[in-house]
Amino acid sequence: MQNIDQPHDSQATIDDVVSAYRIFLGRNPDSAGLAIYQSLIQKGELSLEQLFRTFTDAPEFKIKHSRRPSPTQMPTVSLTERFKRKVGPRLNRFLRKASGQTNAARNPYPVNPDIKILRSPSELDAMLDHCDALMAQSGEAFRKAASSFHYIPREAYPDDPHSQEYHDFQARLYQEISGRGNYGSLDNEESPFDLEQAKRSPYPYTTQNALEVGNQLIAQGFILKTANLQPGAKVLEFGPGWGNTTLHMLTMGYELTVVEADKKFISLIQHRAGVLNDRLTCHHGDMATFRVDQTFDAVMFFECFHHCSDHLTLLKNLDAMLGPNGVMIFAAEPIVDLPYPWGVRLDGISVHSIRKFGWLELGFDTTYFRKTLDDLGWTFERHQMHMASPMADVILARRRAE
Repeated sequence: MQNIDQPHDSQATIDDVVSAYRIFLGRNPDSAGLAIYQSLIQKGELSLEQLFRTFTDAPEFKIKHSRRPSPTQMPTVSLTERFKRKVGPRLNRFLRKASGQTNAARNPYPVNPDIKILRSPSELDAMLDHCDALMAQSGEAFRKAASSFHYIPREAYPDDPHSQEYHDFQARLYQEISGRGNYGSLDNEESPFDLEQAKRSPYPYTTQNALEVGNQLIAQGFILKTANLQPGAKVLEFGPGWGNTTLHMLTMGYELTVVEADKKFISLIQHRAGVLNDRLTCHHGDMATFRVDQTFDAVMFFECFHHCSDHLTLLKNLDAMLGPNGVMIFAAEPIVDLPYPWGVRLDGISVHSIRKFGWLELGFDTTYFRKTLDDLGWTFERHQMHMASPMADVILARRRAE
């Protein structure tokens, strides 16, 4: 193995790209960005040093880290651990130094002139109007504009992520960004879509984008393969939305109980289930407070856990609803390397969803989430297949053996 302190220009892999997104930007790769890197890798045109420089020169990176690591610090450890073992700890130190605080969670986004910082709702509205106007041109134009800014809270982050003070801080931050009162999933998680049109062509098919449809189908198949549930399994699914994963599991012969905050989605799922409705039970409710007097073989979250207003209460409640060998499935969730334990995501795209639709968009630091599961007596087992789909990311949690 080469010395970690020496420059290294060997070819990057897709695992390196995914790790760079997670470590440098604190998020999963978007499908468009990943496709570009896949093309460069296939052509042999992306070295590790080029990948390193691309991410550390990005405005999105600079908002989190006010100084760029030296190219001589280029890591060479193979695959995902290349960045996580070597680069991640150094960047965390840079972050603490940049923020001038011992606790990085106090100020996770230090100001940097290379990216626009918004600090008031009026500034945010002006920027979002600009982004929405670009959306009429193309989705790519919208994403570029939305990636050019962050919303920075005026309050300092509290120290203890489990405290009521921290929870209240996040609630106030949501209210400030959304322009709404207290968050409630039954009031704030409705999606603007035409029910009759969705019955004919639900998402992702309505996009007519082969890449997006393919990424979704691969991710959904990856969930089924990774969970590997037994025939006839009883599954509790939270936030099924369009019902794509629900339909897959019903067709597999599983018995489904779904909890959905949007009544239109329940109507859509029941319509799509058709003759399979005899194995489907739907509840209109909030996942954080849901209770049912039965046990399940699996509980599944696919792109929905981050909408829960009280994730600790939810995780504790699930213990009574899972059978002895039950498994929790977290799929395509923003459980990434963040400079704060958990909270409202402040990137432009997330802020747009919060302000425009009232949705709660949270993120969870991987270390925090793993420790939280461990404290509650659950294991943490992650499976990823980002080469096939950026959404093919599944965490399985089972009761820890005594």
